[in-house]
Amino acid sequence: MATVTRSGAKLKTEGIHHIVLPKPRESKVERLTGQLDMLQSPQVAIPTEVPWWDDLARELRAFPNVRYDDQVDSISQFLAWIQGPRGHGFMKRDPVTGRSIGRRRL
Repeated sequence: MATVTRSGAKLKTEGIHHIVLPKPRESKVERLTGQLDMLQSPQVAIPTEVPWWDDLARELRAFPNVRYDDQVDSISQFLAWIQGPRGHGFMKRDPVTGRSIGRRRL
């Protein structure tokens, strides 16, 4: 939790003030298990031709028996968030222009 608090404080110093840090009610394993269908669906595309792919793939394969699992946990929490009431419209807007992009999904 200390990392989350430090991250939130850092974002605020960078001018990002509307930060929602919900406290998860389930374990990391339960959160990921609840998102496996979405993660494996064609709606989710994770680029593999990026410098960080090998580290992420290693973490995904080793989860939950890996020391550092924050990337896996943040992915599962993000997938849950975009399917919920607060994040429902997030993937319906262009990240640069803010314009609606229609029915396109993650």
